[in-house]
Amino acid sequence: LSFWIRSSGAMPSLCLLQGLGFDFSKELAKLNPQQLFKFKTFRDEVYPLAKQKAGIDSWSQAAVDDFTLLRFLTADKFDASRAAARLVSTVQFRVRYGVDDILENPPQQLAQYRRLRVRVTPGASGCDHEGRIILYERMGEFLSDYHSQGLPFEHWLTCYIHDMGQLEKAMRDASARYGKPCTKMNYVGDMAGARFLPSMASLSLFKKLTEVVEVHFPEVAGTLFIINTPYFVTRLVDVAKKFLDPVVMSKLQFHNGIPTEELLKVIPRENLPEEYGGTSKFVVPHVGEGFEDGFERMASPASPRESAALPVSPSLWDSSLFNCCVSPNRMSNCSDDAGDTCLFGQTPKCKSRNDFRQDMFETANESISVVHHTKGSEADARLWHWMAIAVVLAWTFVKWSPAAVLGISSSDAMQNSL
Repeated sequence: LSFWIRSSGAMPSLCLLQGLGFDFSKELAKLNPQQLFKFKTFRDEVYPLAKQKAGIDSWSQAAVDDFTLLRFLTADKFDASRAAARLVSTVQFRVRYGVDDILENPPQQLAQYRRLRVRVTPGASGCDHEGRIILYERMGEFLSDYHSQGLPFEHWLTCYIHDMGQLEKAMRDASARYGKPCTKMNYVGDMAGARFLPSMASLSLFKKLTEVVEVHFPEVAGTLFIINTPYFVTRLVDVAKKFLDPVVMSKLQFHNGIPTEELLKVIPRENLPEEYGGTSKFVVPHVGEGFEDGFERMASPASPRESAALPVSPSLWDSSLFNCCVSPNRMSNCSDDAGDTCLFGQTPKCKSRNDFRQDMFETANESISVVHHTKGSEADARLWHWMAIAVVLAWTFVKWSPAAVLGISSSDAMQNSL
C-alpha cells in the first residue's frame, strides 16, 4: 500500500482535534434535546464506568475530549453502552499496536506493502469544497492479480494501521489549515483493471482489516466514489454488505466510467486530477511506480506483475492428487515433450496444458474463496477446501473428456459408441 502525504504538526492521536482551539458548543448546538441528554450521560457516567471496569481509567490514552466522545457516540447511533464498549476497545487497540507512535516507527514491511497497493492523497492541494482530504486508490490494479496473498495478514494489519495513522494526521492538518473540524475524508477508488477471481480472493483480507482496524476509526468516511466499476462489482458488493458498516455502504457510489460531473460536485475542478476530468496536475501513481515532487517514493521500479505476482500455493497445487489428474497423452495439440511436469511448470510450448492449468487455477480459487467467507472454523475450511478440489476434478472430467476434446456433444458420443 502506498500512501503519500505532505503534512506537518502533531503525530496521530485518538483526539483528532485536541489542542486546535475549536468551540465544542457549536457541535452541541446541532443535537436535539434527546441526543444532548444521551451525550452528557455518556460523557459523565457511561464511559467513565466502562473505563473503570476495563481497568484503563488511569491510562493517559483513555482521557479523550468531547469531540472524540461525540464521534464515537454518533457512530453507534447514540447507543451509550455500545459506544463506550467501542471506545474502550479502541483505546486498548491503539496502545497494543502503538498507533500514536506508528509514523515515527513504521513497519519493516512498509516498502513491500506500498508495492502491492497504491493509495495517495495530494494533501493541501487536493481537498474538497469543505476542506476535507481526498484519498485516491488504484483498487483495480490491486485486484488485477492475487496481490492480497503478497504479505501475511499480520503485516497487512500493521501496515494498514500505519496507513490509518497517516490519514488521522492528514485530517488534523486539514482541520488546522481551514480553522474548522475536517475529520472526514472522501474516497475515489479506481477499479480499472480489476478481475473477478482475484477480487473474490481479496475479500477475506478486506473483511479482516475492516473487522480488526476500521471499527476503531469511526465516522471518518465522507463520499465514497467507486469508479470504472467492472460488470461483476454487484457480486462483490453482495459479499461486502455482510461485514461493512451500513452507514458506510450508504455512502458508496458506483459508476461504470469516470463520473466527472459527480466528482466535481464534491471536488473543485482545480483539485481534481486531469485523469478524472479536472485540471490538477497531480498524478495518481500506478502499482509498481515511484512518485515524484518530494513525496515518499517506492524503492523499486518493477512492474506490478514482477513485484507482486505470487506462485501457486504448494499445499494445494503441488499435491499428487492434481499431478495425476491429467496425462499429457490425453491433451490435444500439445507439441511439448516434457511430460507431466509441463502442466504445473508453465511450459510455454504447451498451450493446451497452460490453458487447462489456468482454468483449473481460477475455478478452484473461485470455489475456495467463495465458500471461505461462509465458514469460520479450520475444520470447515478443510472440508470446503476438499469439496472445492472435488468440484475441480469433476470439472476436469467434463472439460477434458474425449467428447469435449473432439467437440461433440455427450449424446452424439453415446450414439457413436453404440
